[in-house]
Order: sequence, then C-alpha cells, then structure tokens
Amino acid sequence: PTAAVLYFTDGNTTHGPSISNIASYAKQRSIPMVFFGVGSETIPTDLRVADVLTQPTAFVDDLLHFDAQIVGDGQYPIGFRARVQLLRQGTAKPLDERSVAISPNGSSANVRLRHRPPKAGKWRYTVRVLPIQNEADTNNNHVTKEVDVRDETIRVMLVQEYPSPEFRFLKSLLERQTQRGTRTKSI
Repeated sequence: PTAAVLYFTDGNTTHGPSISNIASYAKQRSIPMVFFGVGSETIPTDLRVADVLTQPTAFVDDLLHFDAQIVGDGQYPIGFRARVQLLRQGTAKPLDERSVAISPNGSSANVRLRHRPPKAGKWRYTVRVLPIQNEADTNNNHVTKEVDVRDETIRVMLVQEYPSPEFRFLKSLLERQTQRGTRTKSI
C-alpha cells in the first residue's frame, strides 16, 4: 500500500494531472499528502511575441501592417523598452524596427510594424523581440507569418446613380495608385 504522496511543486501545473485530481485520489484511499515548495518566488524574466496579425495576401507596393502583441513576464525596470523587429526570409537587415514600453508582471504591449513589398512572391515575415540578458526562454521571441505578394492589376467597377463622397474617395485612391506604377487606368 502507498504510505504517502510526496508532492514537489513550484505551484504551476505544466504537465500531468492537476493537484486537485491527485488530492481527490489520495483522499479516496486515505493516503496522506505532503507538499514541498521548490523554486523561486519570482517569475522568470521572459519577453515573448504572443500574437501577430497581418493580411495573408497583398499586392506589390501595398503597405503591409504587422500588428504584434508583446508580453513581458517577470520584473522589468520602470521605463524599460523592448526592441521589436520585422524581418523577411533571406534578408539580414530588419525591414522595420520599433521600441515598445514593457510593464512588469505579464502585461502586454501592442506594436505595429510596416513594410511595402517591392516584388511578388510568397514571403515569410518574422516579427521578433530582441532577447534580453538572463531571459528564461528565447524560443518564444518570434512569430513567422507567410504573405502571398502578387503583382496584379486591381479591377474595380463601381456603379452608382450619382457621384458620392465614397465614389470620389475611391476614384482618387485608384488614380494615385496607378500613377505610382506603370499600370493603365480606366475611370
């Protein structure tokens, strides 16, 4: 028979059954449980890219936005700013770089990175936060997204009874877009 359950824990369940499941099992069988707290009371310092939102398809010379959520776990000095970069597969130099204020204890900060792809192709873009000294886990410092960049002409047909503000805006936008490239226009 089991004499006792010795439970060594840092307070976090990361793998296996939860402590409540083990406690109910031990209670049903009248097995005493002894808990030993191990580890540090402070949360390890860790920066991570929690999420990145971008459009999956874009056109050449469109402005792509990469909206990233950066989370800082642990303690950071007041006014600490993390450096966030946008990289594209095959390039070493960042396409865009921003710094974002990180508050302690798991709060998140949002940052928007921008890029205009100069040529078509399926590109893998990586948003990364630069690691800091004594960081607990650097494997979560980046997220990669694939964007299909196309070199195609946009064809728009807007039929309306009379010119509205929306029509004028769309016409102006399309005229500006076609003036930048060599594409023809018909309005």
